[in-house]
Amino acid sequence: MKTNAKLVQQRISFKWKNFLLPIIYLLLIPPAKADECPLPETSAPYIVRLSERAACYKQQENYPQAEDDYQKVVEIVKQDKTMSAATLAIAQTNLGKLYSDWSNHSDVAENLFVDSIKLFEKQADSNTRIVEPLISLGDLYLQQKKYAPAEQLYQRALGILRQEPAADPDRLSIALNNLAQHYRLQHRYAAADELFRESLALNQRTKPADQSSIATSYYNLAHNYQDWGRLADAEKCYQQALALRQQILLPQHPDIARILADRPSWKPPRAI
Repeated sequence: MKTNAKLVQQRISFKWKNFLLPIIYLLLIPPAKADECPLPETSAPYIVRLSERAACYKQQENYPQAEDDYQKVVEIVKQDKTMSAATLAIAQTNLGKLYSDWSNHSDVAENLFVDSIKLFEKQADSNTRIVEPLISLGDLYLQQKKYAPAEQLYQRALGILRQEPAADPDRLSIALNNLAQHYRLQHRYAAADELFRESLALNQRTKPADQSSIATSYYNLAHNYQDWGRLADAEKCYQQALALRQQILLPQHPDIARILADRPSWKPPRAI
């Protein structure tokens, strides 16, 4: 009972946090036009807080307000000649992600992602930062069922991360999962299985305490096996995902309900 009470308290606090954060940022950053923003030498902290507030609005699906903040960030970066092209690319990628989630704005999102990729390509030290717009544009094309260009972008992003010894495990996991999902949607289940398993092994190795990420990896594997017709393997992975979710979530949580709903009705025969 103590554990459940603690979980309830954490969930309530999280909801209040999501509600209050934009208000806090409004207090920290008074309304201002782009030309009223701080001077170049002090604008970096401003755009960081402005971006954080925009992310909160986006999470609440308050897209017009998020758009206003993200656009302000882009304008500030463009006007500040001391900021690099990579900084502008990051700002445009964030704005593009918003438009990608916002209905009827896919064309604007595509243009922003393409422009961000070009900006990163001009930077000799862009390293793995170009991966963000590559994956985002790949996701957009996947939604539009443009499978060939989506695959090229995912493979390019994954190739960059594989060559980087200090690549962020979270980014690598996302790249693996997105390309795997691409293969699954095209019924290329064996190729998807290989990448999903690599992502699972990566999560188990780099963040063994992160049960949520590991549960997601098992869920992705289960979904692929189910589509593949390997129901016994799917059931095992669903059970693994469910067991991990039940350790950190309340029974009525949507993630648990989703796993229970997706599990195949097939049951293995009882041993005689």
